[in-house]
Amino acid sequence: MRTIRTLPALLACGLLAGCVTPLDISNYQKVGIARMQGNRAFVPDPAFSQPAYFNISPQEVASSFGHLCQANYNCTYFADEDAYYLLQNFGAVPALSVRSHAVAIVDGRTGKLLKSPAKP
Repeated sequence: MRTIRTLPALLACGLLAGCVTPLDISNYQKVGIARMQGNRAFVPDPAFSQPAYFNISPQEVASSFGHLCQANYNCTYFADEDAYYLLQNFGAVPALSVRSHAVAIVDGRTGKLLKSPAKP
């Protein structure tokens, strides 16, 4: 009798697991997006609240490091309490974390590049 109740619960968990996106952005704020087709202009997210101790603005990050997102991909910018993260083609490629998926990571306090893109 117990196995009969357990089986539907396992099936439900399996179905739910298949619907969960592998990239968790709950600890990050969306900063903005740069559409790589056309003029590649950075469009800030109006809901982004820059931490007071960040010395570099999202526009400065886009101006200095936006070229690291290449080809015809969109580049979505996120931030946490430490850094900005540039994610190329966000949502199209599964990844385990923002940090591992980021094309570039820029320190919000210094503007220094912490992770540069992998060389081909």
